[in-house]
Amino acid sequence: MQRRLFVSRSGWLVGALFILGTLLPASTALADVTNPSNNPVLANPGIYVVFWGSGWNDSTPDAHGVTPFEYQHYLGNFLNSIGGSPWLNTVTQYGVANPPGQLLGSWVDTTNSVPYSTNPLERHPNQDDIGKEAQAAVQYFGASLPATGGTVRLPYVVLVALPPGLDDDTMQTQAGCARHDAYQFTSGGTTYLLPYIALSWQLDAVPPVGSTQLVGCGYQAVNKTNDVYGHGALDSVSMAAGHEYAEALTDPFYNHGLKAWTDYSQKDTPEIGDLCGSNGLNNIRYGSLQYFAVQPLWSNQNHGGCVIGGSPSLELQESSLGMGTVGVGSTAVSAPVGIYNKGYTNLHIGRMSMAGPNAGEFQITNDTCSNTTLPPAMVDPTTPWECSFSVTFKPTALGTRSATLSINSDDSVSLISTLSLVGTGSLLPLPFPNIPLNPPASGCATCTGGSASGQGGVVNPRVHAHE
Repeated sequence: MQRRLFVSRSGWLVGALFILGTLLPASTALADVTNPSNNPVLANPGIYVVFWGSGWNDSTPDAHGVTPFEYQHYLGNFLNSIGGSPWLNTVTQYGVANPPGQLLGSWVDTTNSVPYSTNPLERHPNQDDIGKEAQAAVQYFGASLPATGGTVRLPYVVLVALPPGLDDDTMQTQAGCARHDAYQFTSGGTTYLLPYIALSWQLDAVPPVGSTQLVGCGYQAVNKTNDVYGHGALDSVSMAAGHEYAEALTDPFYNHGLKAWTDYSQKDTPEIGDLCGSNGLNNIRYGSLQYFAVQPLWSNQNHGGCVIGGSPSLELQESSLGMGTVGVGSTAVSAPVGIYNKGYTNLHIGRMSMAGPNAGEFQITNDTCSNTTLPPAMVDPTTPWECSFSVTFKPTALGTRSATLSINSDDSVSLISTLSLVGTGSLLPLPFPNIPLNPPASGCATCTGGSASGQGGVVNPRVHAHE
């Protein structure tokens, strides 16, 4: 919706805003989103990104230590990752596909200058300015413009990212975060409706260090420490861009009399991102170390609610565990084996059990995982283990010994996860006795050799296979 994440000049708080580090709750949804007129969605989505203005070539860090290049890199990685993700999969219930590879291209446009005024109250490009820049991006990328002579609703989105110090006039102040709309233009006798997102430089809404200003778009909303990957400082970039992209897919032409998936039971008919706002913010993970902060999206499924998307997923630190060579009858203990929930909803772990030819020689110990519930482990993928256990190995015979450890859970792929265990039983010598080398003559008729002291030990040439 055009009512987006910002603070108006009148001081009304709109959307998800941060006051003294606390996230204000969004409105509670009273009904599911519906599309009673079956208005169009972007069924096969894709997105182009244009970084508008020469400010994107500036390598100078802003007040929070972020350069325009780092911002571009973070936003590009996020948009390149969300296609096919469980988070964006929420939109499929509304008739929108979720294929991988939805980022179709990016462009730093320094050829078209951003309208700007030295008067802070007039410094914002207006909706028409941003729509024209989105149209310029379509031409730059050579995106499809079917010539029908009628009205064509274009099937892709253009995100226009504004440089530091600027947002568009409908967001009213530098606290503006993002909005989506559709730009209407005519070319060759055909009228086009082009869905676009206007994304301000998110850090303009963050108070400088030491400032008493209280509002922002989501700086460190999920990740409380800034790092070199952009986590923390750029949380609001993925939150705002993701929120608006999901809504642009499910309600792209609302400003042209074609309102699609919204909650008609509420006066301002909020969309799937508006209904959730700040409730349940979290990271979503892509790959082993890549993760981004997002807002949840409204789902009509399971009686309705705000979801990050996807299902629980149990991840074991190891797929197999070698216990090494251990003397028969002796016991070895493994290092802890970690488990984390790499999914998007709570993971419930039940009991663990052993099976296999030598199951009795392996035991579970130091177990903090059985009969526990693990929330999505998204905050720090470098140390993700939420619980752990160890395994003991006490062989009863020589040779290779093996077993399988099974973990019961509500993992969305497999209700039983397994860990292969293997170890080797070996001979264990007796402790070597202290044999005198020069015993008293009266007690030995045949003793020879040895040291003058008659004390000390020698290696016993007999090795016993028992203790």
